[in-house]
Amino acid sequence: MNLSLILTDSARRFPEKSALFFNGREISYADLLDQVMRLAGGLQKLGLKKGDRVAIALPNRPEFVIAYFAILHAGGVAVTLNVAATPYELTHYLADSGAKIFITDSRKARIWEELKGKVPTRTILIVDSEEEETSFNRLITSSEPVSTVPVEKNDPAVIIYTSAMNGTPLGAMLSHYNLFTNAEAIRAVEGIDKHDRSIAVIPLFHAFGATVNMLSMIKYGGSIVLVERFEREQLFEILTENRVTYMTGVPLIFMGMLAHPKAEKYDLGALWLCFSGGCASPPGMVEQFKERFGIDIMDGYGLTEAAPVVTSNQINGRMKIGSVGLSIPGTTVKIVDDAGKECPCGKIGEVVTSGPNVMLGYFKNPGATRAALKDGRLHTGDLGYLDEDGFLFLTGRKKDMIITNGLNIYPKEVEKVLRMHPDIEEAAVVGRPDPIKSEIAHALVVTKPGQPRDEKNILKFVRSHLAPYKAPRKVMFVKELPIHKIPKTS
Repeated sequence: MNLSLILTDSARRFPEKSALFFNGREISYADLLDQVMRLAGGLQKLGLKKGDRVAIALPNRPEFVIAYFAILHAGGVAVTLNVAATPYELTHYLADSGAKIFITDSRKARIWEELKGKVPTRTILIVDSEEEETSFNRLITSSEPVSTVPVEKNDPAVIIYTSAMNGTPLGAMLSHYNLFTNAEAIRAVEGIDKHDRSIAVIPLFHAFGATVNMLSMIKYGGSIVLVERFEREQLFEILTENRVTYMTGVPLIFMGMLAHPKAEKYDLGALWLCFSGGCASPPGMVEQFKERFGIDIMDGYGLTEAAPVVTSNQINGRMKIGSVGLSIPGTTVKIVDDAGKECPCGKIGEVVTSGPNVMLGYFKNPGATRAALKDGRLHTGDLGYLDEDGFLFLTGRKKDMIITNGLNIYPKEVEKVLRMHPDIEEAAVVGRPDPIKSEIAHALVVTKPGQPRDEKNILKFVRSHLAPYKAPRKVMFVKELPIHKIPKTS
């Protein structure tokens, strides 16, 4: 059961229909499949074998979709990477995954010389290059289409890196079946079908963007409008011009739409449903959005390790404002105490989930896998409670993690980089509430004796090692690290 067959099936049923829209371009299902099959053949010519990993670091553009499905079609495993990843982060991702091939654009290709001596990856394909040795497009045009490589349903299809408690990112392995069933469940709760046209604002390298925007739409023959870079004014224009019917996003995007002073001049008449995830919606957002635009926002919950959707409010009227909904079909959600015993309705505990969407484990890390998967259940590290109707309400986190604009920041990863700075003796990272982004990260820093307290220099150092969203928004200098990370002095 190869996940790429969902594209094959839709191309058979809707060959002339536009699968992708991007900057004035349209790509039909038939053309998309042809390019996927040819790139799969090209990857095999480069030595790709069943089970080999191929890394992708691309924004939302057609080449991401082509590469993703071609890797699966050829029997490989797609390692989808954040386009904002720094050389420091990429070195770990490529080395840990053992990716044979790296597919990216010219912006990331500039750092290839720095990377290639440190990683096992030996081939780079650049989507906006015409150099014969590295051109993604030339490999497609020079290759013959190949048949789908058969795989088992529980073979890994995708690896997505997510930071861990110890500060070292882990590769969550999602199987063909994990992703297939999650895409199928999204249709059941959100009601999308072949008539829908979604807008891909959330990055496709993220589990949320890939499953909810790409896989679910392609599986049911819908169309996808790809947005390479989010801009609020441009968003309204794209929604109007492309008659988008279905939109997924994080609360910051929907809050931005609400704040637009001239939103009424745009025709959003085709848009009938929005799905919000990544972090909790601010109080009143769902009601205000419905009042202003006449459109429902369905709040949901998930995590990379669950492919990613676990719960969702549903279009059939089964929804409660303030909750993140009911468990999706085939998935169970329980609340347990510290001893692993199930909690009664209304009592707060850790959210655990099981079902066909739960990951295989962390790549090459059985210890971390055992810690996350216990007795067949995924321990999410999130705290919440179930009401008498089975709706999940989130209340906090058991694990040390900050969520900013729907993206996870693990303090230990940032603290590890801060301690690499030559002027810093010790550091801790904490989350501070933010009405728009949910939380923002602040750093508490103890400098070495005689060293300057230079906030700009420290932030620049962090951003040179980590993706920008992980960098603290403020540095607070302290004499010593406080217990529970509460600053005593500044």
